[in-house]
Amino acid sequence: AVTVALRAVDDDPLAAAAAATAVYTGAADMAADGARGPGSFAVAFLDALAGIDARTFTSRVVIS
Repeated sequence: AVTVALRAVDDDPLAAAAAATAVYTGAADMAADGARGPGSFAVAFLDALAGIDARTFTSRVVIS
């Protein structure tokens, strides 16, 4: 769903896939901060994915 949403704003499928991967990476990084195990990580990841915003994204994800 994230890839499709990003594809709607960018005609380049590779750029949309790369952006979606970056969003997932940022959300996973946020989730890992508070997770105590695999079960809590899964829930924290979904919460982070739902709540990620531009400021959080740019502070967590470095594309080089």
